[in-house]
Amino acid sequence: MKIELEIKTINISDNIDDGYKMISFGDNEIEENIENYVIIQRANAFDSQDEKLGMNNYYIEYNDQSNSGYGACEKIVLDNNILDFIFPVKKEIDISEIILKLDLKKYDKEKLINYLQIILGNSFEIKN
Repeated sequence: MKIELEIKTINISDNIDDGYKMISFGDNEIEENIENYVIIQRANAFDSQDEKLGMNNYYIEYNDQSNSGYGACEKIVLDNNILDFIFPVKKEIDISEIILKLDLKKYDKEKLINYLQIILGNSFEIKN
């Protein structure tokens, strides 16, 4: 299943006290009215337990924790204003791709790219 969302809200944060960086994408400008969202985040540091549990990667969540995981995407591609999360083909999940159409007026592209690179690491690529 391919999911396509028109993104109206992008929040980029560096949660120093809690030790992680996060970007959230929402389909509505009013936070209380967001029906669909994608969150990506990465801890600033990982301990040995994180490594044993496979949590030493970025975290992605779509709409709730039942659609979440660590390092779950095959790749994430930014092509102009389209951010494409491509998942490996697996039988236990229905989602194959999440395509976010970003409103160019709603974010600082340079800052967004910087945080995408930090959070997603080698899974992230830029086309254009």
